[in-house]
Amino acid sequence: ASDRMADLLDQLLTLARLERGDADADQSVVILDEVARIEIAALLSSAAQGEPAIELSAPEVIHVRGNSALLGILVRTLVVNAMRHGAPPVLVHVGTDQGRAVLRVSDAGPGVARADLDRLGERFFRGASPGGPGSGLGLSIARRITALHAGSLSFSPGPGGQGFEARVSLPLVPRGPD
Repeated sequence: ASDRMADLLDQLLTLARLERGDADADQSVVILDEVARIEIAALLSSAAQGEPAIELSAPEVIHVRGNSALLGILVRTLVVNAMRHGAPPVLVHVGTDQGRAVLRVSDAGPGVARADLDRLGERFFRGASPGGPGSGLGLSIARRITALHAGSLSFSPGPGGQGFEARVSLPLVPRGPD
């Protein structure tokens, strides 16, 4: 109970800082696939035995303008959400689509009812599993971080219509001469 309360307090403080607007001042060019690798490595090193496998696909270097700490929170939030509410494997893909950077996190779990997809990201909304782990703040934090980076966050059934997928689209920073 104390761990759950500590997580809730941490999420509330993060959300308050994001809404205050002081989080978007420290932006630079960030390598999104590197942020994903760092966050996944940290999650894997702290994962208990039997935790879902996390697979990363990042075939190219992706540059975005943003706050690397906040983008790390975004990646970690989406992956932990997939681990808690989905089933293995948790797939993380960093790439491009139509001239934008894209981060997709999917799992093979039961998915989310179509009626609940539009409400995901609302504070304290927990969908069909109100008694499960979490407080209903993680996806609202992810949505706010995405908005601070001029991006969009959408939710859908996973690949092949099975499981769940969160998709972040961010402005791509063109690569300069190496």
